[in-house]
Amino acid sequence: MKPAFTVEFYFHLSNVIPVMKSDTMMRFAFIETRVYWGGGLTAQQLATAFDLSRPHAQTVIDEYCRLHPQSLQFDSKRRRQIAGPSFQLHYIRAAPALFLDYVRGQALTAYYLENSDWVDTPFEDVDRLLTPRIQRHPLQAALQGLYEQKAVILHYRAKTGTSFREVSPHHLVFASNRYHLRVFCHITGCFLDFVLSRILHSEPSTTPWVSARHDHEWNKIVMLTFKINMQLPLEAQEALRCDFMLDDHDQLSIHSREALALYVRRHMLTVDKKFHIPRWTECVSSIE
Repeated sequence: MKPAFTVEFYFHLSNVIPVMKSDTMMRFAFIETRVYWGGGLTAQQLATAFDLSRPHAQTVIDEYCRLHPQSLQFDSKRRRQIAGPSFQLHYIRAAPALFLDYVRGQALTAYYLENSDWVDTPFEDVDRLLTPRIQRHPLQAALQGLYEQKAVILHYRAKTGTSFREVSPHHLVFASNRYHLRVFCHITGCFLDFVLSRILHSEPSTTPWVSARHDHEWNKIVMLTFKINMQLPLEAQEALRCDFMLDDHDQLSIHSREALALYVRRHMLTVDKKFHIPRWTECVSSIE
């Protein structure tokens, strides 16, 4: 959790570009997260989150206040730092959906690290329970090809049967609650998606690796536009408007890689189990 590299970032209120260690930046991001979304921060919370002594945590808070004067103020009744008169976000983004993704990411990281203390927000991820199981050994060789930009041979179980495929992997994708590997298939000469749970075996190949440069469907961005299905009951339409904060046009536009558009359509055009019709209808899409 404390990488040795440094990162550069821009202050919102200054043209100076300081260099800051990534662990310091993560601590500052935690401070802003707790103040912005949690209503305040104590030195002990910061100390617990990053395994610091309480005096060290207070030093981090003091350094944040030195860099961003009047951003925090101490609430003596609640005994915590709260937003001050000049509080602004410098290390996190304000979008609510991004914050919830962050909370979900914390929960998933806690499973990986076997550390329940990592998560400080009560959270349950039901979708995680429904993700297909993936075998370790086939995944290892496939990921090695991805990381090292090398071709691999896959023994793959498709819906039509099993086959051996020589592929050049270039991206991991999570869609339809499954993990996929976007690859160039040397047998078909096409760029395809392979579901990771269906890889039975994988091993390195000596065939030259092919990059995603010519994966036109991957590199092309399309705008998919959907409209609320007007056959839905009015209350159901209002619920969808509320979900996506839609205006009077009732249209939702989604920017997606063309290669991934089928997953977006699959989700959006699914038939509602209660009303037995799709919630959305697709409008004419355009290329960006």
